[in-house]
Amino acid sequence: SAASDVYKRQVTNYMVVASQTDTRQKASLQTSTVNLLKNCVGGSAFSLSAKLLSFASLSDQSILPKSTSLIFLLCLWASYTFYMVTDTCRMTGSTSYADCWAESVSPKTKWVAQAMVGIGPLVGCLANTIILTDLFSGILQSLGAPVTIFANRNLVAAVLCIGVLYPLCSLPNLNAMKNASLLGLLGQVIATLVIALRAMDKSYFPGGVYASEHTAAAVVKAAVLPPSTAIYQWCVFAALLSYCCVSHYNAPKYYNELQNPSVQRTTTMILTAYLGSALFYALTLYLGIAAFGGNCKPCLLYTSPSPRDRQKS
Repeated sequence: SAASDVYKRQVTNYMVVASQTDTRQKASLQTSTVNLLKNCVGGSAFSLSAKLLSFASLSDQSILPKSTSLIFLLCLWASYTFYMVTDTCRMTGSTSYADCWAESVSPKTKWVAQAMVGIGPLVGCLANTIILTDLFSGILQSLGAPVTIFANRNLVAAVLCIGVLYPLCSLPNLNAMKNASLLGLLGQVIATLVIALRAMDKSYFPGGVYASEHTAAAVVKAAVLPPSTAIYQWCVFAALLSYCCVSHYNAPKYYNELQNPSVQRTTTMILTAYLGSALFYALTLYLGIAAFGGNCKPCLLYTSPSPRDRQKS
């Protein structure tokens, strides 16, 4: 009948609109790769130099080849395990990490995966908030904010979480994250270029613009530090690297929101992002040591002089 034909056309039009909306919400291969790269590359990359020099000597010519090899090895391993999660999603039709666990292990222990997905990111957010609060306080100080503001960690953390982190966490899908990911990567590239500039002009070495008795002593101490052969020291360094590489809780979301998530496209996204992050880690590690020597602080960005130091110099 005519009414039936009209109803069928309406249903067809609704399905077409729904399909177009779903396609717009999905992320392209380029967007997904940038998001995953930013997911892997975080503030922890600027901590590798200090951790390595906490047990290795600058006079040991093998520390950089060893650490670089470990970086690429762990990134390749992380990319393989990330792919395993996405492949489980493909085979089981799962849309979350807990569903992957339930389909591949046991529905009875699904709560284990749910707990990991909750606790893991919570600890990561706490660690990142500590780093970002320190950096944000320094930015406010550089902009001339009153000491009652930039010295109040609780206030800075509240502003950071409410004004930046919460809106980012509230975005509906990964496709909406692309601009934030690009901005974050740009910030880290700029910070790396500044460290490279300091590596070239040797500002923190004896005779440099920002050199002091403390920095000179730190360089000498790192140079004479006896090489460490303790395997547990390298295990701690590897643990820090593994934290940098963990983004597996988001693997189902990356797979399900990728346009045309074929095996080839998924593999391209994962390998490009993880190898890119490995290059960034290795470059940051080398530049940190070349710029600051044994004076590397737990976060390289803390090693840069404050506005008061610049005024003195």
